[in-house]
Amino acid sequence: KLAQKAREIKEFAKIFKKLPIEIQAILKDTQQFDPKDLAKIKNLLAQTDPDILEKLAYTKGFDKVLADMAQHWKKFQGGKFQIEYAKKLIAEGKTITFEVSDRSNDLTRIYDIVIESFENGELIIKQLELKNWNYFYPETIKSQFLKDLQKMKNLGDIQWIFAKTDNIRDLDILKSKVLQALKTADGKPIQELEKLFKPNSDFSKKILKWMGGKEISSEIFLQWLDKLENFKKFFEIVD
Repeated sequence: KLAQKAREIKEFAKIFKKLPIEIQAILKDTQQFDPKDLAKIKNLLAQTDPDILEKLAYTKGFDKVLADMAQHWKKFQGGKFQIEYAKKLIAEGKTITFEVSDRSNDLTRIYDIVIESFENGELIIKQLELKNWNYFYPETIKSQFLKDLQKMKNLGDIQWIFAKTDNIRDLDILKSKVLQALKTADGKPIQELEKLFKPNSDFSKKILKWMGGKEISSEIFLQWLDKLENFKKFFEIVD
């Protein structure tokens, strides 16, 4: 094991020299970051295929991901999931960007990963919100997901990707928790959701088009979202 560890350190030293200067600076910054956290990040990168790592390192926003990871344990766990998911996308040939700030409809969101692709000559942009939660945070759903509903032009433009954990093991459990966050104690839609569904508003018309129905309200939307095939249009769980 010691010999293998020594080989890994030697190999990473070679890779390290090829990394962009700003990435090297983060990995060497023991004044700003805990050396133990930096060592964990280096170990994670050392286990990455060199070709994938090179593409990762030159992906816009990757320096922000690493700097966040070095802050504390929760940030490290979130960043690790972000990198692992990004590696799959890069291996599939996807063009991605990390930590993208998006402001539209007077709402600002920062998305963990943005994927750009061309389909039939048209630029398609998909924004991903990644969550590696050991606990569920209803307030985050209330604030971020409701913003995403307003910002999303086409169904599926924004997707929430959850890491599979002990508390969020499958989509049925996640769906139950999300719907609970969007309802009051007596089962009615929360006020923040209710006020979005103004009669004949652009938002209501957009949601109605997604649902393919004839009537729209916050209650009808939650009933629609409660069906797994519809929930999966927004949310996904990955191992």
